[in-house]
Amino acid sequence: MDDVREKVNGALGRFEQVLAETEGVFAALMREASKSAQLSAEKERLEGQLRQLRAQAEELARVNREALAHVDTAMNRIRQVLGEG
Repeated sequence: MDDVREKVNGALGRFEQVLAETEGVFAALMREASKSAQLSAEKERLEGQLRQLRAQAEELARVNREALAHVDTAMNRIRQVLGEG
């Protein structure tokens, strides 16, 4: 009977050890999943900022083209007034 009890106790000890290791692996996986979710949220935030910056860059390019056209028109008028045109 003592032999059976020792075997059962040994098996329970091994089971508890495997259970503790499994819990440790599960906790590590949960930490990694949390990091992954944080990185995903950060990626989405950065992608939004990039879209916003691209839109601003496009607007600045448009305004720059308009300003250059106005400067070019003004320079042509000045040349006409000065008789260089």
